[in-house]
Amino acid sequence: MSHKERVLRVLAVVGSAGLMAAGEALANPGMVEESRTREVQPYNRVVDQVLREIRSKVSDAHYNITVTDLGDAVLLQGDVDSERARSEMVAAAHVAASKRVRDELRVRPGPSDGQIAERVRGALRQEYPQLADRVQVDVRNGVAYLSGDLRNHREVDELLATTLMVEGVRDISSDLTLGGRPYAKQRMRARKY
Repeated sequence: MSHKERVLRVLAVVGSAGLMAAGEALANPGMVEESRTREVQPYNRVVDQVLREIRSKVSDAHYNITVTDLGDAVLLQGDVDSERARSEMVAAAHVAASKRVRDELRVRPGPSDGQIAERVRGALRQEYPQLADRVQVDVRNGVAYLSGDLRNHREVDELLATTLMVEGVRDISSDLTLGGRPYAKQRMRARKY
């Protein structure tokens, strides 16, 4: 049976399922065709439950994972951005599947504090060269400590927004001044999506 005949047969079975852009996979939660050379795979409730639980419990992490139902266990493979995210995914998979979890997730090494500080300085030099000379940047454990004298609130907003967009910055502690007067010490939480 040709690929096209298999797709048409599956469409007849599942009804009004739509085809994805390249026509390679079905956009239907009941049936998924993984590639042109593989047979149509049935929907797996355990895998779906694990993925939903991971998405709801570990929404702030960056990851690229594969979930496989092995029958007696669930296999997690792929890359995550932190040890915390890895342990939360394993716990979520265990809760959702109610079976043993084989953890083959790899934690991607993050940038060092020195690299993050240099990225912040580079971003400031590129986006706001007038601010780069007036601001000192120090990074410890992913927290960017900013100090310096700025002219107005707009410059503070630009500085904080640019710093938050730098990969690796988890938090900001600001000791900035406006026109020589202390600016209210503030702490911003970076949420990366």
